[in-house]
Amino acid sequence: MTKLTYPRADVLRMLGALEAQIETFKRSETGATYEVGPLSGDRYAQFRGSAGDIHALTIVVRSRVENIAGGEDPDIIERLDRAVVAAQSVFINASLRYMGVLSTLTVLPLGAREIFTGELRSLYTAREQLRDPRLAPHLDAALRKRMAVAEQVLATIIEKAPQLLSFDKAQPDS
Repeated sequence: MTKLTYPRADVLRMLGALEAQIETFKRSETGATYEVGPLSGDRYAQFRGSAGDIHALTIVVRSRVENIAGGEDPDIIERLDRAVVAAQSVFINASLRYMGVLSTLTVLPLGAREIFTGELRSLYTAREQLRDPRLAPHLDAALRKRMAVAEQVLATIIEKAPQLLSFDKAQPDS
């Protein structure tokens, strides 16, 4: 069976589109403020949608980079690695700001369980992705620190509402 490969020009076009989308994402999220309120017009929900789009595009681009015609291209791989780190950095910054808002609330919003479980999954994915040794040269101390802080803020929120993440089945009163 023949291995599917992608022409270099197509890979570069897709990688350029990913980089442009990440830059737009970065501009729209830098300094954005998040509030907890109705879902219509929810800024964080919009952010999560954009993050999902970038994640999906990254998967497509990675597949093409890994299957470029002519074999592996270290320069293109490095560009993709820098793009992955940039996208994760934007996500971590926005997540940190939003979790900071949640951690100050005395009453948690409806849907908090979904927010927490989604953030846990996203932070775990970001952490695991950023642990890839290939990405190490593109990580800076500030990004590593923000990731640690985001995890601490999430832990604080979870401590405020441990029932949200209970894995025990509720026992009906007899």
